[in-house]
Amino acid sequence: MKKFFYSLAIALVALMVSIPAKAAAGRYFVNDYEDFKLVFRYGLRPNNAPLQSGDTIQLIVDINQTYNSSRDVFDVRSGQVLTLNLNGHTVRYEATASALLHLFDISEGATLNIIDSKGGGQFILNDKDGNGQTHLFKLSKNATLNIYGGSLLCLYNNVAWSRCAAVNVREGVEGAVVNVYGGLISSIKGSNGDLKPAQINIYGGIIGTESFLSESYDAALWHDPFNGTIKGGKIYGLFGTAALADNPYGGKKALAENTKVYIDGVLTPSNQLVSDRDAYENKLVEVFYEPDFTINSIAVTSVNASDILGDGKVGFDIASNTLYLKTKEAGKPNTINGNIVYDYFKLNIVVDDVSSDMTVTLLFLLHILH
Repeated sequence: MKKFFYSLAIALVALMVSIPAKAAAGRYFVNDYEDFKLVFRYGLRPNNAPLQSGDTIQLIVDINQTYNSSRDVFDVRSGQVLTLNLNGHTVRYEATASALLHLFDISEGATLNIIDSKGGGQFILNDKDGNGQTHLFKLSKNATLNIYGGSLLCLYNNVAWSRCAAVNVREGVEGAVVNVYGGLISSIKGSNGDLKPAQINIYGGIIGTESFLSESYDAALWHDPFNGTIKGGKIYGLFGTAALADNPYGGKKALAENTKVYIDGVLTPSNQLVSDRDAYENKLVEVFYEPDFTINSIAVTSVNASDILGDGKVGFDIASNTLYLKTKEAGKPNTINGNIVYDYFKLNIVVDDVSSDMTVTLLFLLHILH
């Protein structure tokens, strides 16, 4: 029996040695269009190794291409989680074939995060010869698109138009989620009476351009009935039942509590907001979140949330109602008003149901540090 267990142990060790370790997620640089194709068409890293969930793909050059056939469509494959860092660069596609429906597909169960570490980055699809009904990003069932920065622009002859949607989550996309934290998105095409609509959450950023305020254009954000949350951001034209106010037929409003809403620059009390789906179709809607608490006597708002004290040390995540403390170097403590505090990798404070007279003071002394 001992010999049997000894042999079994040897066999298990041999099996473990023979199984290659899964490659860790990492950051990979796109040096040219061929690298971009490797990643988003063939599912390979620029070094030809298979993509791993969690990989970050960072542009270090601009990319300019012309769409000619369906072979030019890109995707994030099912179940993968990828981050695209525009890094201040531009991806521009000129569509010259009317057969193009969408340029980038986020497959079922996949997640794409879009960030722009340097600022000024753009992903542009310009439909020149089609009918203006193309889409830049299309989500499938249970797919997620998180937009943190950059400009996502779907244009028709270089003009933003809702039928040329930067993000399309209309019909057959049950479980799909779009989260907008920042950046500029030319338009989002959501539900049109779908029985199981996607979820669209707006925490910041800009949706649309001034062209949508003209009578020639409709809403930059179309989601009817609205399913999701509106907690911040600037929207050039909003179409959707129960987007800003409760509706007995369209459900509970998407607008979060503790928000201020400006319609065409005018502060509008909550009791004057309406639920009609087309009430704000050609109007500028600006939403500011004010969670009713202070840090060192400074009121937290969506305007100062990323740097409450003005010194780069304390921030507030609007999406999750979470305070976080920041340092320039991971794992190192910082100070606020002479007190040593944890860095943001170590401390998160979730704020729930805070009253208007509540003051949160962040004082963590040296002896409680790890």
